[in-house]
Amino acid sequence: MLSLAIRPRHFRQTHAFAAFLARLSSGIFAAAVAACPYGCGRSDLDVLPLGPASSSPAPDAGMAVTGLTDSGIDGAAGLPPADSAVADTLVAAADVGSPLPSSCAETCKGCCLGTECSPGGDGTACGLAGEACQNCSAEGQECVGNACQAPPACSAQNCQGCCDAEGKCEAGFIDDNCGAEGAGCVDCTALASPSTCDVGASPRVCTSPQTQCPAIYAGCPVALSMPPPAQRGCTDSDIQNAAAACAGGAHAQACQAFFQFEGSDNNACAACLVRFDFDFSELKGLVACLSPFTDPACSHDLACLTDCQKQSCSACADPGSAAACQNVVLEQTCGLFAVGSVCVQGALSGAGNVCNPLQFVTNFGGWLATVGAYFCE
Repeated sequence: MLSLAIRPRHFRQTHAFAAFLARLSSGIFAAAVAACPYGCGRSDLDVLPLGPASSSPAPDAGMAVTGLTDSGIDGAAGLPPADSAVADTLVAAADVGSPLPSSCAETCKGCCLGTECSPGGDGTACGLAGEACQNCSAEGQECVGNACQAPPACSAQNCQGCCDAEGKCEAGFIDDNCGAEGAGCVDCTALASPSTCDVGASPRVCTSPQTQCPAIYAGCPVALSMPPPAQRGCTDSDIQNAAAACAGGAHAQACQAFFQFEGSDNNACAACLVRFDFDFSELKGLVACLSPFTDPACSHDLACLTDCQKQSCSACADPGSAAACQNVVLEQTCGLFAVGSVCVQGALSGAGNVCNPLQFVTNFGGWLATVGAYFCE
């Protein structure tokens, strides 16, 4: 039912006026009310119902319709002004006191694309708290937590293929970008004895170096760095079991059985501990432990050192020859990165001393438990 707010005035209600209101209620006034259904903030006005002229009780004399001007009724003939004029008058009255629309910056929890509010979590529209949206994708970045961030460095943690010289993850199946498990991509066609990528090998390597131990190391990707520590998730019981199972070394059958069990029982703990599950001669576990205590340049050298070892010795026939290879390349192919990694001495003398393996030379499980308790528990 339509309604009109009225207040006392000193003029006489006529039958013509009532008829006018009835006609108004079924036409133009309905449109005006639809444009402002809640009275546009005029909460100080009394509201009386209006029905057809024949059934509505006439208001007391001296009442006037709010929103209509004195000139809106012809006193002699009781005729309304032209319909368009009435509509304009009503709409103008309805707008009085309406709050101004809020801007995007004041109300948007995401970011603003002009006057439009966007959630702010998209690569092409990233932002928070009503700020202007940023195009992260155009800058080669990602939208993380409603803010543009550089993508993480290519590594075994986020690349199942190989990392090229620019730090981009490549599939690693073609001859000029061959590799897997986050290792540096190798251009098999540029080797001293050009070859092809053996896509059936695990991990993928160039065909000719597979019989070489150590193999030729193509070089360290410029953007290579050690990945950040994994999320914590181990309990004290997990750490104690790791210490007991891996006392004989990372490749001991008991240690491998522990990680197989942990992967199904507490995968978060297994994912954190496995970064350190490498015998000391392999260096990779030590480097993963020390990297958080070093600067970016040192972290890069450490990552190159482990990548060089892995690439050079991955084709060795058995664990014994692989261990011998790892020692050899530290003095030869990978020596440059070993020299660069002397920066770890500063880390070992400070907070990074938790990674020092000297007191655990014959007890790998004890070292793994110490490091695991620090990073993973």
